[in-house]
Amino acid sequence: MAKKIIYASESMIPSAQANSVQVMQMCNAFAQAGHEVTLFARAAPQPEPLAVVKSHYGVTEQFAIRTLPFRTGLIGRFRYGIQAARFAKRQRADLLYARCAYSALISCLLRIPTILELPVYRAKEPGYPSPFCHACSEANH
Repeated sequence: MAKKIIYASESMIPSAQANSVQVMQMCNAFAQAGHEVTLFARAAPQPEPLAVVKSHYGVTEQFAIRTLPFRTGLIGRFRYGIQAARFAKRQRADLLYARCAYSALISCLLRIPTILELPVYRAKEPGYPSPFCHACSEANH
């Protein structure tokens, strides 16, 4: 059964960084599996048309991309997480797939089914304390 998936990422789209490639390929795979996907990502300083972005990453499936300005630091990440989770709630998403802990935490608190993909190196980064991951896990049980 097709699901409405909001993929929340702090990756800048478009970008040459590997994490943006991973994000775009995951969105493509979800869409290829028949899901309705919207990527919620960090805006690049020089935005590109959607067709150019998808060509840059070699993705073929149709999915929406919504970008927002992003501020670094604890407050910036928390604000971005709130925006992503609220967007998922307004869209009545079946799932928020997150690569940012704050989006996952807020979506759990809003009772949105959530998956958090957190690379090991991010767990040690300032602004990604493990208590948030634990709180997110507890909120969904």
